[in-house]
Amino acid sequence: MKKTFLFLMVFAFSIHSYALTSITTKKVLDGPFCGGAALTVGYDIDASAITGNVFTAQLSDKDGNFASPTTIGSVTKKNSGNISCTLPAGLVTSKKYKIRVISSTPAVIGSPCANNVSINPKPNELSASGITACEITLNWASVSTAASYKVQYRVAGTTDWSSSIDAALANSYTFSGLASSTTYDLQVRAICENGEKSDWSKVTKTTSACPIPTSFIVTDIGLTTSSLNWNDALCSTGYLFQYRAFGEPDWIPLTTSTSNINLTGLSAATLYEAQVANDCGITNSAYTASIIWETQYFKVAGSAEMEASFKVFPNPSTGTFVVRYSNQTANAPVEINVQNMYGQVVFSAERQSTEGVNEEKIELRNATAGLYFVSIRSEGKEFKTSLMIK
Repeated sequence: MKKTFLFLMVFAFSIHSYALTSITTKKVLDGPFCGGAALTVGYDIDASAITGNVFTAQLSDKDGNFASPTTIGSVTKKNSGNISCTLPAGLVTSKKYKIRVISSTPAVIGSPCANNVSINPKPNELSASGITACEITLNWASVSTAASYKVQYRVAGTTDWSSSIDAALANSYTFSGLASSTTYDLQVRAICENGEKSDWSKVTKTTSACPIPTSFIVTDIGLTTSSLNWNDALCSTGYLFQYRAFGEPDWIPLTTSTSNINLTGLSAATLYEAQVANDCGITNSAYTASIIWETQYFKVAGSAEMEASFKVFPNPSTGTFVVRYSNQTANAPVEINVQNMYGQVVFSAERQSTEGVNEEKIELRNATAGLYFVSIRSEGKEFKTSLMIK
């Protein structure tokens, strides 16, 4: 009887010595994963489990803690092997998930996998480019699990985001129709093929000021008309224009959808000034500095033909221009003068005309930009017009 009892004790001790005590969860391969994805979890054990044992794979919370683990798969088995698992849907984005394997018989808690598991990864490396008064381009790095991306924007400090905008599989999106000099929150998320969504990644950027129009010039000057032009401005929905006779207190406001305007009903031989601003839709730019010009006038003693032929071109000019006029008399003395707007003579010449059309090429070296006056005198006739040098 004692021998039988001793044999049973030795047999029980032998079974206990070779029972399962340690589970090593292998690295989880093929990540990152989307929520709802299938994956395989491998494990190794130090001894066989008891018949009927169940190995269970558990998922930690987003910080790698197992206080409330989630079961993602199980297998009834005694030995080392693999467990086919399925991640739950709706998991929050994290790169710190862990997976471990536990057993039921005996009850052993395995070590977590050696690597962190990334689930529903979000876009990173966000940057902004192409910032203007009405546009910002948001850029991000590719996410391997993404089947598409969604983007949104809002004015910083507000609570309401725009509706989600589909950016397909591009790695950038240009937000347009924005207000100038305004700070915006811009965000992007990755969408998995099964519809699972990452968390949003956000940056904050500010649009530039509504740009002031450039190259504002007078392109044509008549007795009672003038034409003005400027370069097309970015983000423009139109332009605000104002002009007045020089020295008058009140501006005359106009609007135009194009980068030019034709003025009519002006007074002859009168100085005018004008300014233009860019309308960016929600906000406007500042006005340009004033440009000043004088409408044409003529002091004529006789010849309508000469008046009609008198022309200065190109106008505006870079400082080199041609004065054209007609004269019915050959070898008639002609005096040509150019004055700046302060009355200073910057060019003067006397010529002998030929019968018919005459042309005089004039080069004003180092002339500063501004308004000039060109006049010719011949046989008791005087003609004068303005010239804009840019």
